[in-house]
Amino acid sequence: MLCSCVSQRRTSTRFLKQSVCFEIWAILIIFLLAVSQAGADEVVLVGGDALHGKIIEQSDAAIVLEHSDLGRIEISRERIKSVTLDAPSTGEGEKIEGGGWLEQRFKKIDGWSSEMKKEGWSFSADISLDNSSGNTDEQSLRVGLGAKRVLEDRRLTMDLSYFNKVSEGATTDNKASFGIARDWLKPESRWFYFLMGRFDYDEFESWQERAAGHVGPGYHLIKRDKLTVDLRAGAGARKEWGSENDDVRPEGLGGVELSWKITDRQSLNASSFIYPVLSDTDDYRTRSSMDWRFLLEKESKMSFLVGLLHEYQSIVDPDKDRNDLRIYTGIRYEF
Repeated sequence: MLCSCVSQRRTSTRFLKQSVCFEIWAILIIFLLAVSQAGADEVVLVGGDALHGKIIEQSDAAIVLEHSDLGRIEISRERIKSVTLDAPSTGEGEKIEGGGWLEQRFKKIDGWSSEMKKEGWSFSADISLDNSSGNTDEQSLRVGLGAKRVLEDRRLTMDLSYFNKVSEGATTDNKASFGIARDWLKPESRWFYFLMGRFDYDEFESWQERAAGHVGPGYHLIKRDKLTVDLRAGAGARKEWGSENDDVRPEGLGGVELSWKITDRQSLNASSFIYPVLSDTDDYRTRSSMDWRFLLEKESKMSFLVGLLHEYQSIVDPDKDRNDLRIYTGIRYEF
């Protein structure tokens, strides 16, 4: 009976780990497909005729278009007047004269993000890869997505990140985290109210999954064009699964957030929070993060990124570390 329970537990853990990894990659794939494959493309020939379909291949010599009636058509560049990506059935789409496939896709993303910026949205995607070999073979990956909407009376921030590390063929890090924060702002006041939530999955923590939510007031300690510092305090609860401490626990929240545009090409974002359990002063956790971004070129949206994430939990299961530190470098694309 005991062996059966252990076997079921291990099977459930493997299934959960595979499910979380699948969900992370599914989100990334859906995100990329939504950006790069939505709508119909249009190829206008030199004689004025227009063909609509999906461009599936491009080179300096020709374009291959998948047409709904004619099938796959290869069109020489000499016969092409212009290319329109995601052309609507009526009106004009985004005209792109020449350029490679990757360049056209980035231009299309820019057009889409320009429309979203009118609604207060901004987005980012970053990736960090490291592969070392020699005395130790190690590969690490971090993928992150961010979305933010800022209006006069409200602010919404979302982040999704995934960490994975393989050392000598064995997985040593497998963590996913999704966070969301909704702020209700008062333009005439430094005070605001917030609702924050985060879900974490970590294969190597004392818990397998953890969900937490908090609500409370915030205060703009510094509010300038290039520097903002916000204070937050509130209360909520957390729930862990796969841990010896799996009951719902009421938590407090206290922390600070900093956003600093150092120069036209450098920016720094940092935050630090403490979450004490209200019913047990010995039980608390902290979460601190920082990322420094350096814009590669003034007109570019690509940046070099250095980041840090540190988490601490005072009470953990036996043989588990209280500290969890990750430092990473990579590339970020903002749109």
